[in-house]
Amino acid sequence: MTSRVLCILLLGLVALQTLGASPAASVFDTVAKEEQAAAAKERNLQRNIADDQVQVRYCTACGYQQNFAQIKTYLEDTFPHLVDRVYGNNYEVDPYKTMLAHFLGYAQATAMILLLFGEYILPAIGMDVAMIRWARDNRIAAFFIVLFMGTAASSLTASGAFEIYFNDDLIFSKLETGRWPTLLEISNSISEYGLLDSVAA
Repeated sequence: MTSRVLCILLLGLVALQTLGASPAASVFDTVAKEEQAAAAKERNLQRNIADDQVQVRYCTACGYQQNFAQIKTYLEDTFPHLVDRVYGNNYEVDPYKTMLAHFLGYAQATAMILLLFGEYILPAIGMDVAMIRWARDNRIAAFFIVLFMGTAASSLTASGAFEIYFNDDLIFSKLETGRWPTLLEISNSISEYGLLDSVAA
């Protein structure tokens, strides 16, 4: 009985020590994060603003070029030192998806050629033309198969990305938020790096 009581007391003591240590640890973590944020802000204020740049990595297959052009114009008007320093390029998708998309693109082009000239090409290389005849007899089905190849290839490379980086730091991600940024939101995010204070100084 005594040993059980001692075990319970010991477990209670350990639990109390654990609970007591948690707030202290969280306080230290908070202080460390505040110090890191202050150090990062100090580095940003001391940086050479001539090296500032904005990178926008977006989905070219989605037709986001106009959105990039709008943001580029806005940022260069708002922050004059960023003129000709707002860059845009395609957001790279998974290499395997890119490879598969290329394969489907080639397959679609090959299918189109065979549908048009297969009756002449296949016999010349010693292959049966039964598939070509089937496609000719089932034009609607063949058309949708070829169309599906192109649609599938486009969907594989259409990432929907619109990622904005300021000096290699991600300040907005359409992939993470699932929405478009506002122009004010972008300028406020850049201002948090002390850019406006640096320019004013």
